[in-house]
Amino acid sequence: MSRLARRHLAHRVATAACLALALVAVFPLVSVLWELVRHGADVVTWEFLTTPPALPLEPGGGIQHAILGTGVVVGLGTLMGAPLGLLIGAYLAESRGKRAATVRTVVDAMAGMPSIVAGLFAYAVVVAAVGFSGWAAASAYAVLMVPTVTRTTEEALRTVPQSYRDASLALGSPRWRTMLLVVLPAAWGGVLTGLLLGVARVAGETAPLVVTMIATPFVSTDPAHSLATLPMLIYDYGKSAYPKLNAQAWGAALVLILMVLALNILVRGMSALRERRLKG
Repeated sequence: MSRLARRHLAHRVATAACLALALVAVFPLVSVLWELVRHGADVVTWEFLTTPPALPLEPGGGIQHAILGTGVVVGLGTLMGAPLGLLIGAYLAESRGKRAATVRTVVDAMAGMPSIVAGLFAYAVVVAAVGFSGWAAASAYAVLMVPTVTRTTEEALRTVPQSYRDASLALGSPRWRTMLLVVLPAAWGGVLTGLLLGVARVAGETAPLVVTMIATPFVSTDPAHSLATLPMLIYDYGKSAYPKLNAQAWGAALVLILMVLALNILVRGMSALRERRLKG
């Protein structure tokens, strides 16, 4: 066999191996999605999404309370964690030295932190002070969101050409104004992508909610009290002895995974559009 033939054979073998490994990696995801669709598609209706829960032995009922509660908790977590992540990311993008390296190491460590640790932190700091509430859950979500927003913001700001900064500084603008009015608008697409990634990162987390809120069957948007959320509803309904609640758990899981999937698709689309603009 000639050298060229051996190279073609090695290329085909490597390609087949990569394809096989990709299929192995994708198979669990496809299996989970198939099970969710198979068990939850019949449950998800407009009434299911827009009505409050009913008693287990009564017909009907929906997950309106969990959708509203999830929106409140994730929204508050974003309002608390996103600005901090943006500030830290801007600092890391514009700073050098040991202090910045230390901050980056801490952020990297937080990125690998189990979500239950963030829940325990919120329990020790917030729950101990004000009790179980939406604020406590949002605080845990904010802690989980900070490293994602920080690293994506840093990378987005680093893509802005240095000439933008130099031109602004040469005109007499201070560094903070340069960052706020020149650098940040130029990288806003990447920053917004990071924010959406942070939201998608925390939207389905259940462990922080277990130690920061008490599950409630009532419709409420008051973060001073415990709220219903989709992850906690799935956790509670999934282990229920009532078949109706088990079926609704499948439907809620399908709704949650579709919400997270939509966020990720939006992020991918924005990233592709941003890369196309940069190349153009």
